[in-house]
Amino acid sequence: MGSRTQIWLLLCIYSVQDTHGNGYGNQTHFGRSGNYTLNKGLMIGSLLQAQTIDGRPLAVGQCAVKDQCDCVLDTYIQRPRIDCRYKSLQGIPKFILVSTVYADIDFSASNHIRQLQNNSFANLKVERINLLNNEMNYIGETAFDGLEAYLKELFMEGNSKILIPYRSLTKLSNLTRLTLTGFQQLNPVENQVFDRFPNLIALTMMNIDKLSLEETTFKGKVPQLQYLELKNVYIRQIPVLTLRHTTSLKVLKIIENTIQAVYNHSFQNLINLQTLDLSHDQIASLEEQSFYVVSKTLKTLDLDSNHLQVASLKALSSQQWPNLDDLQMSYNADLKSIPDNTFKNMPKLKSLSLVGLGIQTVTSNLLYGLNNLKMLDLSSNNIQKIDNGAFQRVDEYFELKLEGQGAVSQTTIPLVLKPEAFQGLETKLYTLNLENTKLDENQFWSTIKHLRGLENLLLRKTGLKTIPPYAFQNNKKLSHLKLEENEINQLDKLSFKGLEESLRKIYLLTNNIKTISECVFMNFTQLSEIYLFENPLQCDCKLKWLRKFAIESSNPDSIFKEEIKCASPPSLVNRKLYEIPEVDLVCIDPVDDECASATTLMTTVTTKATSNPTSQPANALKLSVGAATTNSITVFWSLKNMQGITGYKLWYFIPSDKQTQMSLNIHRDVTVYQITKLRSGTFYMICVMAEVNLNENSDLQACHTSQTDNDPLGPDPYNEEQIAKNRQYMIAGIICAIVVLVLITAGICAVMKYRYKARRLNDLLTIATPGQMRSPAYSQENILANALPSDYSEISAGSLAKYLAEGRSPRNLRQGLFVFNADENLYNTMNSINSRHLQKRKNPYENDDEEEDIEKVKHEPAVEMKDESVNYRKEERSPIPSERHSAPSRLNATDLLMTDCTLRPLPATPSKPKEQTTNQRRSNTMQTKVKTKKARESEDKT
Repeated sequence: MGSRTQIWLLLCIYSVQDTHGNGYGNQTHFGRSGNYTLNKGLMIGSLLQAQTIDGRPLAVGQCAVKDQCDCVLDTYIQRPRIDCRYKSLQGIPKFILVSTVYADIDFSASNHIRQLQNNSFANLKVERINLLNNEMNYIGETAFDGLEAYLKELFMEGNSKILIPYRSLTKLSNLTRLTLTGFQQLNPVENQVFDRFPNLIALTMMNIDKLSLEETTFKGKVPQLQYLELKNVYIRQIPVLTLRHTTSLKVLKIIENTIQAVYNHSFQNLINLQTLDLSHDQIASLEEQSFYVVSKTLKTLDLDSNHLQVASLKALSSQQWPNLDDLQMSYNADLKSIPDNTFKNMPKLKSLSLVGLGIQTVTSNLLYGLNNLKMLDLSSNNIQKIDNGAFQRVDEYFELKLEGQGAVSQTTIPLVLKPEAFQGLETKLYTLNLENTKLDENQFWSTIKHLRGLENLLLRKTGLKTIPPYAFQNNKKLSHLKLEENEINQLDKLSFKGLEESLRKIYLLTNNIKTISECVFMNFTQLSEIYLFENPLQCDCKLKWLRKFAIESSNPDSIFKEEIKCASPPSLVNRKLYEIPEVDLVCIDPVDDECASATTLMTTVTTKATSNPTSQPANALKLSVGAATTNSITVFWSLKNMQGITGYKLWYFIPSDKQTQMSLNIHRDVTVYQITKLRSGTFYMICVMAEVNLNENSDLQACHTSQTDNDPLGPDPYNEEQIAKNRQYMIAGIICAIVVLVLITAGICAVMKYRYKARRLNDLLTIATPGQMRSPAYSQENILANALPSDYSEISAGSLAKYLAEGRSPRNLRQGLFVFNADENLYNTMNSINSRHLQKRKNPYENDDEEEDIEKVKHEPAVEMKDESVNYRKEERSPIPSERHSAPSRLNATDLLMTDCTLRPLPATPSKPKEQTTNQRRSNTMQTKVKTKKARESEDKT
């Protein structure tokens, strides 16, 4: 499918979904100076992102309106449009007659158009007009004259006092999309005009006072209507009789009305309905058969913001929902709880929203039957207990939202999350949202360790005060961590241990953090953004690493560095950290943290991890890293006291893959070693341990993380991952080549089979041609010897050849004596006769055969021929002509093989009733012969 076809397909799909049509996309704007700029925004009906401009600007002379609006070129669809937004227009501008057909003209923003006079759009050719946000008080009956052949989409808004301008729209028979908002309707008879819009696909009626929908409103009209929205039109019940005649509907939205109940079979005629939105009504009751029929086709059901009772939920559990994947039931505060097994008949449900219902307990059978559920929103409830295994039936990549528990009831009881509550979710849960929910800290940190599949964790405003060491050691996939608006005042060096290879963004906004040690985020290879807005940061030498981190951020467009501001000392208050010179970041108090003296995220010396650095022995082993290449790292170490040292043990590995660990023993006198055959651009953990009197001493151990250089010339030859990828690419290429060869072979076989069948059919037809019988190659024996009866259904090749050679009528083949395939219709082939025979005839049924011996007819045996259109008696059978023929029932084999592609087919012999006389069935020539014969007989008698 071509790119333009894809774009237009997206436009068609979005045109049904977008009811307002206010958006605009990236456009090329052209002012009177000839310059153009690129504006950012959302293009109408487009789901694509911005593209670069490669088209030429429109000349001012080509624009239908020069001064008051801008001509723009849509770079996606390569169509011109007119942008009249933000022009403070009081009326529709005058248009100049041009040949251009514009895709759109938009008046929807910052204009004050109140009237549409007659012929307002004279000289304009446009497919879409957007007049929303202009509260009009007058619309002329001929306001849209001249647009009948072009206008397809129209959006209008009244001042809530003007009547629906049906008379102005009756001539717009090409409309596919119509939106009317802010009008009144006094006479329901006006709805009869919908028969003027046979191409209407989407209809939106909003804020219509006293809208009346009758059974005849859509009856026999709008056969293509697929989208219908009735928003705030003051209807009190579902318009069942009206909807009965809209069987093509796919989307139905009845929103913000005063409907209180939905009765049985309300939507039973909507056999194509996929989306039903009944939100923000006042529905309290759903009868058990309310969704009869439509439950089998619906994909989205929205019942948000109503007054549903628990008894109404039987309408959900009693029906089968084989295609439903999105169910919205939020803000039905009267429910309080959801009965078990309510969703048991929704096997494909992926998204379930139960926000603001007042639920207190999540039972183990609440989600029974939802084996494909991917998102559950339980926000703004009063959940105090979650049963063991309540979520164990859900699908992979599950998202759970428990935001705002107790916020509605203003409860201060913290939520206790036990590990048993997440049984079955250990590897499935990838997003957990606990924002604005008071948590039991001790229980939470012990539970979070079990969720090994977490990628996003949202803990904003949860009351957390500390992050204990190794809190995330099992969350190896966690990439986004939000800890805003808590009471955290200090970060331990081991608080985020375990996230070195996964954490990308961390949000620490609005806490009480004054400083952050360099050790906290040491060796975090994926970390790109640290948000610290509204923290009382003390900008001194301890934050030099953070300043450098912000300057060297891999994402230059990120705003996190703009938000890192100093709260002290007074000379640096409210200054951005990355803008402060490094020499101004000085420490007054002595530095006791060994990580604070470094200026990068990596340290040159690292000792064994311990909570108290001062407790290390004086004779500590110190490890440093020297030069690093694409596949090697040089390390060196030292000890102050070599007494008792008998050797060293060195080992190294990739932190994310400890199976790659390699170790070796080194002589006591060696303090420098080059590690080779490493992967390029990869972090390695390198450790050295001293042996004392041939025994390993863990107190004399040091580890360091270092990275090899990236190879600019290509992949690392020792990189097993690259080798595996190359192997996969090679296998995929081989499979593709095999598939292509199979397809080519199948195509060749199909062509050969087709040509073989065509040749054999031609050979069979050649038997009936006397001129070809002279050649031995076309003898009946040679041809029929290769003919297989299996190619034909009811007659053998020999019988066909004999039948045609005798000169019998091919018209009888249509009576079932011979059956061809759909592409081998012999009658159609034989019916292509030389037009020179037809051009000489004045009557297409006139037989102009030459005179033959009448006596021959007397002695010729009578043969009864059953023709589908002409019946002959045995004694009246005429001789078979030998040269030219007229009707298809009198063709010989020679004429049957004359195939001039320019000839018209012979007319078939017309069917006649049996009671007609013989003279009416015969041609004029045959009648003449009979009269001549009778005359001769009379002369002989005389």
